[in-house]
Amino acid sequence: MLNTMKALFAHLGVSSTMVHELDKAPQGEEVERALAGMVSQSPVVPAVFIVGELVGRTDTIMSLHLKGQLVPLLPQAGAL
Repeated sequence: MLNTMKALFAHLGVSSTMVHELDKAPQGEEVERALAGMVSQSPVVPAVFIVGELVGRTDTIMSLHLKGQLVPLLPQAGAL
C-alpha cells in the first residue's frame, strides 16, 4: 500500500520531501506505536497526515481522491 500512496502523491505533484517513510526514520518504530493509539485498524501504516491532522489510511485517501476532495487539502500543507 505504501507504493500506492507514494505513486498517488507523486502523480498529484506532491514533493517527495513531503512524504515521510517510518521504516526509514530513526524513530520510526516509536512513531508507529503512537499511531497505533490513533488508528483503530491494523496495520497502522500507511497513515496520511495533512497539516498535522490524521486524514486516514489508504482506503480513506483513495476515497477522498476519487471524490475530488484530496487535492484541495494539499496546498494548505504546502505539498503542491
